[in-house]
Amino acid sequence: MNASYGPNGGLPTYHLDWVLADKPIVTRWDPCRYSLIHQDDINNQLEALLDAASVPATIVNWAGDETPSVQEWCTFMGELTGRTPDVRVVDMPGTQRGAIADVTKRRAITGACEVSWKEGIRRTYAERHADSTSNQMTVSGQSAKLLNEIGKLS
Repeated sequence: MNASYGPNGGLPTYHLDWVLADKPIVTRWDPCRYSLIHQDDINNQLEALLDAASVPATIVNWAGDETPSVQEWCTFMGELTGRTPDVRVVDMPGTQRGAIADVTKRRAITGACEVSWKEGIRRTYAERHADSTSNQMTVSGQSAKLLNEIGKLS
């Protein structure tokens, strides 16, 4: 599983929370790309992947078809929210530059993803923050824990 996300969490979702809370988004490279996959695509692909299960195991990179960068999705989040994302690149020795998967085998089993990364971010914003009446956003839960850990890096 690569970079999954949706209204219940995932790296882009946490970044959206941080954009809304005027917190910095720290990433390790420019550009830092991921094979994003929205929760709706995961749900839609499950049956086909279970049907393809076998012994020995069928190994599949379960990831999205598009590879946006942290910088690209944060810019889009800024457009959606009217905020200016503060994306910071911090050197993190020993880490990879992102996570892009070869999804050829998965696509042969499931077909293409139905949710583009921009539509997925748009849905996540609408579902997660539809009732926001305040311009102030607090960060809580797993998003807050991760933000706290990232704060230790800078």
